[in-house]
Amino acid sequence: MSIEEGSCEHVAEFLAALSHPKRVKVLALLREGPKTVVELAKGIELSQSATSQHLQILRKFGIVSVTRVGNQNYYSIADLRVLQLCGLAQKIVSDRARELSEKVATVKFGS
Repeated sequence: MSIEEGSCEHVAEFLAALSHPKRVKVLALLREGPKTVVELAKGIELSQSATSQHLQILRKFGIVSVTRVGNQNYYSIADLRVLQLCGLAQKIVSDRARELSEKVATVKFGS
């Protein structure tokens, strides 16, 4: 079975869209429900312009969607499986941190 280079690129690009801490924080905020750019910008402590740029990347990969209500745009998570993916990544990072902590604790200095 051969692995298509293009397929790997698409998966890598999707994962790269999730690789920024502010974007992960956006997803954590959207887990609570739809939010405007203003609400998200405040929550991730960035300007509205910078927040919009992050949202544009997340939209490009179908990670978030936007719904217009009156004159406001509300962003939400487009596919809830992305939360499962982030939760799994969080678990892996947590497990690795625990393993590292246990290894570091075995090193003794002094008497």
